[in-house]
Amino acid sequence: MSTGDRSLRLEQRDGEWLLAGSEAERFGLVNEYLSHLADRNYSPKTIRSYGFDLLAFCRWLHAEQVEIAAVTTDVLLRFLAACRQARVPGRPGPNVVSLSGRRLDQYAAATVSRRLSEGSGMVAFRSMRDPGVPNPVPKGLEARRVSSGQRNGMLAHAAGTADDGKFIVTEVWASRADQGAFMQSRLGQALAAGGITSAPNVRWVPLLAYHRPGA
Repeated sequence: MSTGDRSLRLEQRDGEWLLAGSEAERFGLVNEYLSHLADRNYSPKTIRSYGFDLLAFCRWLHAEQVEIAAVTTDVLLRFLAACRQARVPGRPGPNVVSLSGRRLDQYAAATVSRRLSEGSGMVAFRSMRDPGVPNPVPKGLEARRVSSGQRNGMLAHAAGTADDGKFIVTEVWASRADQGAFMQSRLGQALAAGGITSAPNVRWVPLLAYHRPGA
């Protein structure tokens, strides 16, 4: 089974999904990452979904002539903007919109966020495998959390993609007011720069216990 053009495509071989094609060797990290997910017992369906998102990311990198080793935070944001501007082949537009006002020839916000998440996850995996390689995903964010995390009220942060493809962020805040201020002063601006204009769905849960090992 295979999909896509000859230069980059996703194939299933012996039950495993992998990137193939004449340009696949340039993006060998993709297959290492998909193999890593399989070792962590991710379902084949989930790995297939990740594979197609990474295929879109690698095709964009190929078109932009950017190597995976050169991916930075700016590159990830450019990819996010490109996904939001891309048209879905075969769909009517740009004057056809849904009841919510979204153009039907554009990818859904969940698809765009998922593609960014998988691209970020792959380059983060590279840094986890080789600690000497800088991680473009948390570099700026981690610096802010370490230097000003306590001042802005954020006590902990974790993020990842669930098996259903949804991107989930879990944070511990000193207060709702602190989180609101952070959204307005920093996160809101970062999301807007990436082309995300709708506010994320936030669910608050009362904290009964909080512990930082070694603190």
